[in-house]
Amino acid sequence: PTGTNIILQDSNPEPGINQYRVRLENNSMESVYISNYEKIFYVRNQDLFIYPNPIATGEMLNVVVNDLGTVTLRVFDMMGRMMQEVTDPGTIKTIDTTALIKGAYIVEVLKTDGSRLTTRLMIF
Repeated sequence: PTGTNIILQDSNPEPGINQYRVRLENNSMESVYISNYEKIFYVRNQDLFIYPNPIATGEMLNVVVNDLGTVTLRVFDMMGRMMQEVTDPGTIKTIDTTALIKGAYIVEVLKTDGSRLTTRLMIF
């Protein structure tokens, strides 16, 4: 044969980043490792992951949520004032933190189904 297709499945992934590395073993019991780790996010409907957190002012904040549609991302300061609002499509959404000063914030995601998820963010 000229090629082989292999399907790997994790029956119980942990929420967040899961890293996988493949070891192939031939009939002579020789092993070959695929040197790169594959990083895959497993996101349940109620999960919201932001990274890096804490983050330096001016860096791009990545937001991972189980919604492939265009969601609304809001950043609030600890006084409840909305500091930033963006809409972002795609699997990993981003927020530019250039306008945010050092401190604690709340990140809110308004999903396309109307549900809201929140988490804390630290800017240093």
